[in-house]
Amino acid sequence: MPFEKIDFRQPRELAELINVTFSFLRQNYLKLGKCLIFLVGPVMLIAAVYSGYSQERMVLDQQTSYFPVFTVTYSLSMILALLASSLLTAVVYHYIKLYVESEDGDFDINDVWQSAKGDVLKFIAASFVFWAIIMVGLIFCIVPGIYLGIAFSLIYVVLTQERLGVFEALSRSRELVTDYWWATLGVTFVLVLVQAVLSLIFYVPTIVVSAMAELHRIEAGGESSRLVLILASVVAVFGGYLLSTISLVGLSFHYHNLVERKEATGLLGEIDEIGS
Repeated sequence: MPFEKIDFRQPRELAELINVTFSFLRQNYLKLGKCLIFLVGPVMLIAAVYSGYSQERMVLDQQTSYFPVFTVTYSLSMILALLASSLLTAVVYHYIKLYVESEDGDFDINDVWQSAKGDVLKFIAASFVFWAIIMVGLIFCIVPGIYLGIAFSLIYVVLTQERLGVFEALSRSRELVTDYWWATLGVTFVLVLVQAVLSLIFYVPTIVVSAMAELHRIEAGGESSRLVLILASVVAVFGGYLLSTISLVGLSFHYHNLVERKEATGLLGEIDEIGS
């Protein structure tokens, strides 16, 4: 079957955005999956294993602190999660960037890595800034946190597509979302909902094992039960990372959707091609 490139640079309604997101994933699941497994997989696995260990301690250790977020274990778990998610986001968005720029989708995993590796630290910095702003908004009042989260939700796409700095990308994201905040909220909600439903496939083992541990009061020294719980958590976390590509791809389509609605760059490009 001949390759039919999906045009990102089009205005789309909500239903069209969701449909084209899954069309892109179906078309690219082998190549994109290969990039994720080989480029991000080792870091995701380390983060998932450590997260599983942390969750195992929380479930089985009856002496666990009520404030685990401040312990070394949970702090390290959060740092690993941040690194894994930042690398994953960079790889996905640079894959999309190469896809958009290519004529026939002819690029490989090395091209993706060469394109993405220089932005990993910038994505980590962006994550710190993004979540710091959201947390401040949530602390003072929940509504500002939600508003800012949606207004700045396109920061990673902007960083990749427009090569801006972190704070410039925040401003650009807010500029694009202005007048389309509710539409962006709707797109984000549907993408996250679909992602959450699919993630149950991976989280069911963790839920079952955790419930059994609670019902039967498994002792922390039970090595076999600990191992099962850790493995179940690893599967859930690793699967969650992979499923997050749904939201990333959907927001990339939404970014191009807003750019087209406000600036019509794709249409102007077609006009220039006709003129030349």
